[in-house]
Amino acid sequence: MVVRASGQLMARQGLHEFAAGVITQICALLGLPPGGLVCVQEQGCTQSPRVIAASGAFEHAIDCPLDQIDNPAVIASVSNA
Repeated sequence: MVVRASGQLMARQGLHEFAAGVITQICALLGLPPGGLVCVQEQGCTQSPRVIAASGAFEHAIDCPLDQIDNPAVIASVSNA
C-alpha cells in the first residue's frame, strides 16, 4: 500500500513538473515572461476545473479549483475553452 501511494505521488508530481515545463517552454517560444496555468477536469464532472500547474502570477493556485483564482477574465477564458 505504501509503495503504491508513493508511486502515485511521484506520478502526480511528475505531471505537475511536466505541465509547468510546458508553460515555461510556450512562453519562451512566444518571447513572453513565464506566466500561465494548466487545468484539468474529469469528463462529466460539474465541479470547477483544478489547476495542476502554474507559473508567474498564478503559481499560488496550484492544486486549487479554478474558481478560486482572483481573476475573472482567466476563469472565463478557461471555462469557455
